[in-house]
Amino acid sequence: MREGHGPAVLVSGGAGYVGSHVVLALAEAGYRAVVVDDLSRGHHAAVPTGVELTVADAGDRRVVGALIARHDISAAIHLADASGVDAPAAHIRKSSASGAAFVDACAAGGVRRLVLTSSAAVYGAEAGPASAYGAAKRATEAQVRLAFTAPGRGHAILRCFNVAGADPALRAGARRGQGLVQVACEAALDLRGAVTVFGADWDTPDGTCVRDWVHPRDVAAAHVAALRALERGVGGLTADCGTGRGHSVREVLAAVERASGSRISIRERPRRWCDVALSVAAPERIGQLPGWNAGEIPLETAISTALAWTEMRERTGGWNPGWRSGSAAR
Repeated sequence: MREGHGPAVLVSGGAGYVGSHVVLALAEAGYRAVVVDDLSRGHHAAVPTGVELTVADAGDRRVVGALIARHDISAAIHLADASGVDAPAAHIRKSSASGAAFVDACAAGGVRRLVLTSSAAVYGAEAGPASAYGAAKRATEAQVRLAFTAPGRGHAILRCFNVAGADPALRAGARRGQGLVQVACEAALDLRGAVTVFGADWDTPDGTCVRDWVHPRDVAAAHVAALRALERGVGGLTADCGTGRGHSVREVLAAVERASGSRISIRERPRRWCDVALSVAAPERIGQLPGWNAGEIPLETAISTALAWTEMRERTGGWNPGWRSGSAAR
C-alpha cells in the first residue's frame, strides 16, 4: 500500500485494532498518517511501511507537541485507549488521564481539527453510563468539545459500537481474545475452549444481550468522512458509528458456527454489572456524511474476515508475512 502524500494527520493508537484500519483508510484517502502508540494493545507490524511510528504514551505532551511541530499537523484522531467496560478502575483512570493530556497537547500545539473515537458505553442504562469506562468516555467527550469549539477549530465525536472483523486483505485485525466475534472464531478453530455468555436472562428475544456489530473498515471510513466534514467547515459533530441493526450474542455464535462449520461450546455465567440488554446505534446523522454508508459490510462478512485473519495469524505465527511491517519504532 502506498502512503498518502496529503496533509499529515496525527493518530494516537494507530497500531491498535481500530487504529490500524484507520491508518489504512487515511492512506487510501490521500492523507499522511503519523502514529503515536505505546504498543500496549497494538503491534508495530500493524503500521504500514512508510508511516512513522513513535512508541510513546499518547499522553506524553512533550512527544505529542514535538510531532505536531515537526509535521505541521493541523488534524488529529484520538483512538488510544487501554481500557474497556470491564477493565479495572485504575486502568480506566490511567487511560482517561492519557486521553486528556493528548487533547490538551493537540489544542496547545495548534491542531485545529480533532476526531475522537468514543464508545457506545457512554449511553449505558437510562440513568447514564453503566460503567466507569462509559463515564470516562463522557468526560473525554466534554473536554474535546471545550477545547475544539471555537472559531477556526472543529471536532467530531464518533461513538463506536461493537467492532468485529478484519481487513479483507488481512493487513489488520483483532488481537487474540478481542471481542465476542474474535473469541468465537478462536473457539470454532479449536484455539480456545468454551465461549462465556454473560447473562441468559436479559429482556431480549433469546435472553442474551443484543449488540450492533460494525466492521472496522466501516469504522475507519467513518473517521475519514468525519475528518473531511471538519475540513469543509463543520464545527462540531457527535454521532453513532454502527449499522443500526442488532444481533444477540446467541445469533452471533450461531453465525460463526455456520461460517466455520464447527460447533462452539458455550459456558453461561451471571450478568456482568457493566452490561446492558440492548445497545444499537442510531446511525442516521453520520450516515448523511459523504463517503460513509451505515453498515456497508454485513455481520457475515465481518465473521468470514475474522476467521480468515485468525487462521492466517496462527499459520504465520503472528502476522501476515506478505504485509510489510511499519517503519522502525522511534
